Amino acid sequence: MFGWLYLAHIDKKYSTSMANKLNQIWTKSKAFRYFFYLVGLTVITFITFYLAHYYRAKETSDISNSFYYTFSRSGFVTSLMLIIYPVILGKNKPLLGILGHAVFNALAKITYAVYQIHLIIFAWYLFSLP
Repeated sequence: MFGWLYLAHIDKKYSTSMANKLNQIWTKSKAFRYFFYLVGLTVITFITFYLAHYYRAKETSDISNSFYYTFSRSGFVTSLMLIIYPVILGKNKPLLGILGHAVFNALAKITYAVYQIHLIIFAWYLFSLP
């Protein structure tokens, strides 16, 4: 969804009235951005610390576990994009300065390299077992 919104923002031939309206709200309304920063940080904090509670308590209900495992990954990514999307649009200069630093460039390249070779390492390990 955020990819489509960004594509509609940078290339007008892909834009629709709904995408234009959403992008205008993201760029014009500071209260809207701050609200979604808060929502994103709250959801990410909940997702991160839910497992800490689980490992301490050792007792959680099946319903809460099902809810967590169903929505945690998509909720984390969506919440992260709620925080990052205004930065991509150029509306949060301090965070853009931090995330655009050269250190993250190097970390991104290392992460991508590990992503590329991890399957080969896993396969080598598994096939070397007796």
